Amino acid sequence: AAYAGGLAAGGELAAANQFLRAHTAVRAGSTALADELEVDPGLELALAAALDGRLGAAIVTDLGSAGELLDRAGADGARALISGGAEARGHGAPPTADARPLLDHVRGPAAAVELASILLAGAWVVPDIGDVADDFAGVAVTAAGRVWSPSTRELRQAAAVGEERVLAERNRRDQLVRDSESAAQGELEA
Repeated sequence: AAYAGGLAAGGELAAANQFLRAHTAVRAGSTALADELEVDPGLELALAAALDGRLGAAIVTDLGSAGELLDRAGADGARALISGGAEARGHGAPPTADARPLLDHVRGPAAAVELASILLAGAWVVPDIGDVADDFAGVAVTAAGRVWSPSTRELRQAAAVGEERVLAERNRRDQLVRDSESAAQGELEA
């Protein structure tokens, strides 16, 4: 039984790795923010929604590199995020008593987390957008990807088959690796 479980986990792991290879592409010689960030399982869509299309942005080191990347993208367009040189703002006041700063659920290399801290300043995970106070000045997002930005008066819903899929597959792959290791250990013990 442990052997069969190990084979199933191994097959799923291969499929997850194949998906990640196909969907985490280097953008014109740069790494995308999605390739660098990790987020707690279940909050992938919340992160993608709060970043509003920036998960696919290339991380570059300066304005000149950003301009070159955009020039190479041509009519297809692109986004570039410039690492270094900016300071993150604080989270501000929470929109509800049970809100959690979204950044508290994000990990990765220092440059990517630095960019995320700037982009996610004031972004909070809430159970229900309807509970957000009218005078809230940040961005409220649900785990399901619904975003409320009172300052712009925008309510939007992220598509559930977009950029967050890379984050979710990476989380799934990590769990499958743990499952495979556990199955292999069980087989050795048997």
